[in-house]
Amino acid sequence: MKLFATAIAALEAEGETSPARRIVLLHDWSTATLLVKHSPFAERETTAVRRFAAERQFDLAWYPGIAPSEANRYHRMVPPSLHDAALALLGSERSAFLAGYKFDIRPATDDRPFFYRFFRWKLLPELVALRVQGGLVFVDSGYLVSLLALLQAVAAAIILILLPLAPLARERRKPGAPAWWRIAFYFLFLGLAFLLVEIGFIHRFSLFLGHPLTAIAVTLASFLVSAGVGSGMSGRFAERWPNAAIPLAVAAIVALGTVYILVLPPLFA
Repeated sequence: MKLFATAIAALEAEGETSPARRIVLLHDWSTATLLVKHSPFAERETTAVRRFAAERQFDLAWYPGIAPSEANRYHRMVPPSLHDAALALLGSERSAFLAGYKFDIRPATDDRPFFYRFFRWKLLPELVALRVQGGLVFVDSGYLVSLLALLQAVAAAIILILLPLAPLARERRKPGAPAWWRIAFYFLFLGLAFLLVEIGFIHRFSLFLGHPLTAIAVTLASFLVSAGVGSGMSGRFAERWPNAAIPLAVAAIVALGTVYILVLPPLFA
C-alpha cells in the first residue's frame, strides 16, 4: 500500500487530477503487482487485466471501474483490506487514513527516501501486549537492532571518553588544568558536529549512489580519511598561524558546507 500511495503522489505531482484512471493493483497471498500507466487505462486493457487475474486466480484490489464484488474473490480477507485501502488512498479521506494506519505507509519522497520504513514506535506497546498472539513478528528487527546499537554506543562513549577524564576531576584545582567537563563537552559537540554533517551528506549521496549502504560507506570513508589528514596537518598549521588557525578552519568548513549545499542538489539531479 505504500507503493500504491507513492504512485498516487507521483501521478498527482505530474499534474494528474484523477490518478485512479492510471493505476491497477492485483495480488495473491504473498505477491502484489502494481501497474502505473502514463495515460488512462483503456477498457480493452482493463478487460485483459481482469482476464489475466481470473485465469491465474489473482484478486483485483483496484482497476478503473472495479466493482466491490470483484475484490476478495480468491484470497479472502475479512474485510477486503487491500481494496478498502485503495479506495481510501484514492478518496478524500487519504490524509486521515495515512495518519490512522497502524504502519507508516506515507508516500516515499526524496526527503523521506527510505521506502521500507514502515514501523511506528507508538505501535510497539500494542505489539508487545499482543506478543502471545504473534504480534512481535510485525516489528522489523532492524529497528530493535538499531536501538541496541545506540545503547552500546552510549555505553562505549561513557567508557572510552568520560572514564578516562576522571583523573582530570581530581586535578581540576591545579593552576592551568582544564576542567574535565570542558573536555567532555568538547568531545560531545565535536561528535555531534560530525554526525550532523555526515547525515546530510549520506542523505544527498544516497540519491546519487542509489543505495544508503553505499552512501554510508563512501561518506564515512571520505570523512575519516579527511579527518586523519586534517589532524596530521593541524599541528603545522597551528604553529605557523597560531592566532588564525581555528578561525580559518571554521570559516573553511562553513564555506565548503555552503558550497556543497548549493552545488550537490543540481549536480545530483
